[in-house]
Amino acid sequence: MKELKITTSRGEFLLLDGKDTITERLTELLKEYEHYAVVKEMTEEQFAEVVSHEINKEEFTHRYLERDYKNYDCGAAYFETARESFQSLIRSLGWYLWENPYGNFKSYKKAFNGHDMFYANYIDKYHQAESKTLYNPILLRKILKQIDFI
Repeated sequence: MKELKITTSRGEFLLLDGKDTITERLTELLKEYEHYAVVKEMTEEQFAEVVSHEINKEEFTHRYLERDYKNYDCGAAYFETARESFQSLIRSLGWYLWENPYGNFKSYKKAFNGHDMFYANYIDKYHQAESKTLYNPILLRKILKQIDFI
């Protein structure tokens, strides 16, 4: 099972992916986290509750403030959708959503046409990316503990 902890200005979250082992691990995690959503089924509003809103001061007069979502890959640009911002957050942590960026390595064997060293390097990168690719993750939100004041 793959786990990725995310912390934003909106709270602490955990992405879980792995059909086989998710049930027993999920039971343990639900003591500290609440189930939030299956990422593929999340709405724009749900993504907005996870990522940070930013005010782009340079373009302040030309843009709607509610549409300025943080670009976690680089601070220079902003996204119009919270979904894009969420995807950039995952990429900035060295992880990938829904597909391995190196594709299907079996289909690339012909493209390397006998260059075994390059193909071996590609396979290594594919497997490294595969270990950090979340295909159908669920998102959990950390439960904030209430502090009793006297």
